Amino acid sequence: AAICKGTVSAQAGTVNQWISIFQKELGPDLRIIATGGWSEFIAPYCKGIDLIDPLLTFKGIWEIFKAESEPDNGLADT
Repeated sequence: AAICKGTVSAQAGTVNQWISIFQKELGPDLRIIATGGWSEFIAPYCKGIDLIDPLLTFKGIWEIFKAESEPDNGLADT
């Protein structure tokens, strides 16, 4: 249990640091989205996360696949 707690704490600390860096560079009005399989476990320990979507990357890949699969979509190599 202690190793799991330490792992989550370390990852949350890293995420918090990245959020802080991006807010300094891009401004405080960023929308922060936690993605990936561990996002639901780590996000509660992070400051500033607005949305948790563990499947966001897969949703994006699916949308690209659908767009590429449509005939005459203008995305095919010529």
